[in-house]
Amino acid sequence: MVGKFNFGSVFWKLAIPIILLFTITIVALGFYIPQQIQNRAVEGATSASKQTAKQFKVLRKYYVQNILKKVKAGSNMKPSINHKNDPNAFPLPATMIHDLSELLKNEGTKVNLYSAYPFPNRKSRVLDSFQTEAWDYLVNNPESVYVAEVEKDGNFMVRVAVADTMVAEGCVNCHNSHPDTPRAGWKLGDVRGILEIDNDISEQVAASNATGTKIMFALIATLVVIVVAIYFVYKKVISRKLAVLNSSINDLATGSSDLTQRLDDDGRDEISALARGFNKFLEHHRVFIKEIVAAADQLRNSSADLSNVAVQAKENSSEQKNQISMVATAINEMAATIQEVASNTAAADESARQAREETSSGLQVVEDNVRITNALASEIEKAAQVIQELKADSQGIGTVLDVIRGISEQTNLLALNAAIEAARAGEHGRGFAVVADEVRTLASRTQESTIEIQEMIEKLQQGADSAVIVMDHGIETVGNSVKQASQTGESLGTITAVVNKISDINAQIASAIEEQSVVAEDINKNVVTVDNLAQRGDEASSNTALATEQLSRLSENLSGLVSKFKLD
Repeated sequence: MVGKFNFGSVFWKLAIPIILLFTITIVALGFYIPQQIQNRAVEGATSASKQTAKQFKVLRKYYVQNILKKVKAGSNMKPSINHKNDPNAFPLPATMIHDLSELLKNEGTKVNLYSAYPFPNRKSRVLDSFQTEAWDYLVNNPESVYVAEVEKDGNFMVRVAVADTMVAEGCVNCHNSHPDTPRAGWKLGDVRGILEIDNDISEQVAASNATGTKIMFALIATLVVIVVAIYFVYKKVISRKLAVLNSSINDLATGSSDLTQRLDDDGRDEISALARGFNKFLEHHRVFIKEIVAAADQLRNSSADLSNVAVQAKENSSEQKNQISMVATAINEMAATIQEVASNTAAADESARQAREETSSGLQVVEDNVRITNALASEIEKAAQVIQELKADSQGIGTVLDVIRGISEQTNLLALNAAIEAARAGEHGRGFAVVADEVRTLASRTQESTIEIQEMIEKLQQGADSAVIVMDHGIETVGNSVKQASQTGESLGTITAVVNKISDINAQIASAIEEQSVVAEDINKNVVTVDNLAQRGDEASSNTALATEQLSRLSENLSGLVSKFKLD
C-alpha cells in the first residue's frame, strides 16, 4: 500500500484521522450501545415490575373485598397464615401474595413481600442489604420506587421494590386486632411491608453485548472498506498526479532545463490547480529566459563592437603618441636652431661693433658684413623653414586630435549604449554597467585633454606664424643690408650708417629670437603635457580593451548558461 512505511505521505494524512475517528467511534459505541440496551432492559424490567406490583395489589384488593369479607361473613372459616392443612382456614391477603409468588417463581418472575415487622411465622427471615435499604427508603418515600441492578448466581437481576401501605380501614383494623401482629397502632398510609419483584434480564444483557459486538465488527468492516476505497482513489487520482508533479520538480531541481514541459492540469481539484500554477511558473520562466538569451546575444554583439572600438582607440592612441614624439623632436630641433640663430645674431652684432670701431678697414668690414649677413640670411631662412615645418606639424597634430576627438565621441556613445543595455539586463548587467561608466569617464577625460591640446596647438601655430613674419622681415632686412653693404664701398660714413642699422636689426633679431625661444619652450612644455595625456589615453585604451575582453567573457558565460535551457 502507498505510504506503508511513510506516515508523512498524503495518503496516511487522509487515512489516519479517519482510522482514529472510527476507532474512537467503535470504542465509544462498543460501550454506549450495550449500556443503552441494558438501560432500556432495566427500564423495561422496572416498568414491568411496577405493573406487576400494581396487579398484585389489585388482586389483593379484589381478594379482600370480594372473597375474604364474604367468606368470613357466610361461614365459619377464618383467615390464617397456615391455611394449607386447615380445611376451615383460608389465606390472609399477605399469605396469598406469598403463595402466588411461589407459583410464579418458575415463570421467571419472583415476588417477595417482606417487612421489618414480620408475623411470627416469618420472624426468622433476615433481610438482605437491598431489602433493608429499600425499607428505609420507602418508609420515608412511600410513593417512590427503589430499584437496584445486581448480579446473582451468574445472572443479571433487576430488583424493584414498592411500598405496601395501609390503604383501607379494614387492613388497619385487621393488623391491629390480629393476635400475632408484631405491632399495634397501625393507621392509614403506614408502610406495612415491601413488595419486591425480581426480573432476570440476563438474556437482554447478553443480547445487548452481542449487538454491540456486531456493531463493532460492522464498523470495523466499514472502516476497512473506507480505507481501501481511499487507497484506490488516492492511487488512481492523487498519487499519479503527485508523482508527475514531483518528477517534474525533481527534474528541474537536478539540472533539467526543459522549460517546455507541462503538467496535466485538467480538473477542478487542488492538485490540478497546483499543476496550473506550476505550468504558469514554467511559462513565466521560459519567457524570462528567452529575454535573457536575447539580451545575452545583444550583449555579446555589443561587447564585440566595443572590443573593436577599443582596439582601434588603442591603435589611434599609439599613433597619436608617435606623432607627439615627432612634434617634440621637431620642437627640440627648432629650439636648437633658435639658439644657433641667437648665437649668430650675437656674432653679427659683434661684427657691427667692430665695423664701427674699425672704420679704417671699412671695405673689408663691409665685405665681412656682407658675408656674415648672407650667412645670417641663410640661417634665418633655415629658421623660417623650421618654423614652417613646425606649423605643418602642429596642423598634423590638429588632425590627429580631430581623430582622437572622434574616437572619444564614438567611445562615449558606445559606453552610453552599453550602460543602457546593462540597465536592461538588471542585476546581471551591474558589472558591465560599471565598466561602461568607466569607459565613458575615460572618453570624457580624453575629450577634455584633446581640447587642451588643441588650445596649445593653436597657441603654437600663432607663435609659429609670428615667427614666420619676423623671419620674413629679417630676411628682407638682411637682403637690404646686403644691398646696402654692397653699395657702401664708397663711403665709410655710409658704412657706419649701415653698420648701425645692421646693429639695430640684430638687436631686433635678438629680441625676436628671445621671444621665439620662450615660445619654443612653452611649446615644448605643452608637447610634454600632450605626450603625458597621450600616455594616459593609451593606458585608458588598454584598460578599455581589458574591460571589453572581460565583458566578452562574461557575455560568453551568460550565453553558455542560458543555452542550457530548452525554450522551444
